[in-house]
Amino acid sequence: MKLSTYIIASNEETNIGDCIDSCLEISDEIILVHNDCSDNTIEIAESKGAKIFKNEWVGYKEQKAFALSKCSGIWTLNLDADERISRVLGDNIINFIRSVDNEVDIASFNRKSFFLGKWINHGDWHPDEVKRLSRNGSAFWSGGNVHEYLDTKGRCIKLKGDLLHFSYKNLNDLVEKNLIYTDLYLIDKKQFNILPFFKVHILFRCFWRFFRCYIIKLGFLDGFPGFVIAICSAFFVFLKYSKILLKSK
Repeated sequence: MKLSTYIIASNEETNIGDCIDSCLEISDEIILVHNDCSDNTIEIAESKGAKIFKNEWVGYKEQKAFALSKCSGIWTLNLDADERISRVLGDNIINFIRSVDNEVDIASFNRKSFFLGKWINHGDWHPDEVKRLSRNGSAFWSGGNVHEYLDTKGRCIKLKGDLLHFSYKNLNDLVEKNLIYTDLYLIDKKQFNILPFFKVHILFRCFWRFFRCYIIKLGFLDGFPGFVIAICSAFFVFLKYSKILLKSK
């Protein structure tokens, strides 16, 4: 049962080697689609046997759809360059492919993030269930510019094991990416419904996001990193709705 792993990347020389190494044992082919690379991303991927394709940037959803179209395996696995397949997840992916019935077209698993020197086990970041393993031809990329996802009409099974995520190098990186994501959110947003007391609404949403992340979802158990994540989650909400308010004017 051939498995194709596909990755999109741009200037990911610090990540791409470890990403590919984590999935080499379970993959029959590795597809890398790149754009605007000025570092050694391509050379590193080629040295590890990846098939290289260039495609001008068209957005996350469209770029991943293009990469998926290059896969020849019966099953396909999508990874971001800053993600790694854990040993437990890799074993379960192979067992799943070998034993799955024809009614199942997609599989999900939890993603665990590493931030400020600590694995995050609570709050808004965990468990972060993602669908990344799909039967070729039975799933397609959907969603918007910020939250793209694999969609299918077939059954889904959840696998044990974590997808390891090394997304944010430091606090600056987290803030900078939040700024980018809020801009992408505005592109996806088709209508802006500015109701009376919208500023109060913003404050309430910020407070609720922090309370949900830090208290209800036990983010405080992750120590200082958990507190930073809760604050940044609330800040993301503040930026998102503030930009909506400014754009409406």
